[in-house]
Amino acid sequence: MLANEMETGPHTRVPRSLAGSLPMITTTILVSRRHLPDGVLRDGMFPLIVHPELDSTMILPSRYWAPALAQAWSDPKLHRLNSPASNA
Repeated sequence: MLANEMETGPHTRVPRSLAGSLPMITTTILVSRRHLPDGVLRDGMFPLIVHPELDSTMILPSRYWAPALAQAWSDPKLHRLNSPASNA
C-alpha cells in the first residue's frame, strides 16, 4: 500500500514500522462539507464516527464538536496545516 498509493482499500494493515504495537488498518472516510465548520476541510485532525461492523467512517458533524475544537478549526492562526512545521 505505501509503495503504491493506487493500491488501497479498507482493512489494509498499517505496517508495524508506522503503527508500532497498535493494531491499525486503513479506511476511507465520508466528508460532507455541511459537517465542517465553514464547509472547508482545513486541518488534518478532526473527530470521526466509526462503525466497525459496516466498515463506515465519517467526520462527526461540527455541531457536536467541542467548542474549543470548532474555534481552533475556524482560526487560521491555529491550523496545524498552515504552521511552519507542517511545511517543512
